Amino acid sequence: MSGVWEELIGILDGIGEEYLKMTGLAEQKRDALVNVKVENISKLIAEEEALIKSITRLEDRRVLLVEQIARANGWTDQRIKLLDLVERAPAEYAERMKRIGQRLADIVMQIAMLNGINNNLLKQAMQIIEYNINIMSNAQATPFYDAGGAQPQRDGKGGFGFSVLDRKA
Repeated sequence: MSGVWEELIGILDGIGEEYLKMTGLAEQKRDALVNVKVENISKLIAEEEALIKSITRLEDRRVLLVEQIARANGWTDQRIKLLDLVERAPAEYAERMKRIGQRLADIVMQIAMLNGINNNLLKQAMQIIEYNINIMSNAQATPFYDAGGAQPQRDGKGGFGFSVLDRKA
């Protein structure tokens, strides 16, 4: 059983390393958004997708190892969290599991913070783009029907010469 715990620790370390890479990409993405480097953003997104695939493979292996440990120890929990593993780990692995758990929690918090910043930057960029498009196209939202249900008159020109809705109805 010690081999399974060792492999689990290795897998969790690997997941931590991949998440650290994800943090680096999130920081690079923030810089690319601030400096409006669109080509870099596309490249970073592709790298993130590759990391996600790698993390998924590691996560699948982690799930299998946790199930194996749970069966061997007679654990009946529906879901076994990392904290459960840290608490139930044999003495020789408990400290390492605790360090790994704390490291993963710190990394995930950092990624969440960076993703929040990046999402705000993306929203601001989209608002700026929309504003610029409206200015360039002189787009103004005009109602298709006025309050009475008729089509509004524009610059002395009438509507289409027909009415779809009868305002008396």
